[in-house]
Amino acid sequence: MYILKVCKLGRLSQIKSYFYTIASELQINITGIKTEIKLKTLHITFYFPGDLLETVINT
Repeated sequence: MYILKVCKLGRLSQIKSYFYTIASELQINITGIKTEIKLKTLHITFYFPGDLLETVINT
């Protein structure tokens, strides 16, 4: 899993770039992405116009 490998390297900016690329290819209107690592879990928040989606991935 690409995301977990990048997390272990501590490169959150690469994770954001990865998801921005996917959203662009799928023509998804995304206004922002927030990534942070807390207690060995990756927290990703996707911001859309008027909504957001939060997800947690255990590393």
